[in-house]
Amino acid sequence: MTTLLEAKARQWESEWLAQGIKKGRTEEGVRLIDRLAALKFGAQTAERLSGLVDGLVLGQEHLNLLGDWIIECETAEDLLARVDELQASGHRTDHP
Repeated sequence: MTTLLEAKARQWESEWLAQGIKKGRTEEGVRLIDRLAALKFGAQTAERLSGLVDGLVLGQEHLNLLGDWIIECETAEDLLARVDELQASGHRTDHP
């Protein structure tokens, strides 16, 4: 017979595992974005992009958007300006 505490512990473990998987995917996505930016615009732009993206709350839709922008933008300045706009729109981790 499973106690309420045991059931709750299993639920928490499952939730923590799901959160860990999601975080791992996000980190992999950010590394891919950095790599793509470095390939197209150079290491310096990738470092600047990484600094900007660091404070953003990124979901898969944001990672997809960043990947699209890397392909669409002709210049590093255009890419970084778009990321600045994304930051200004309130997708920061320190935003209430």
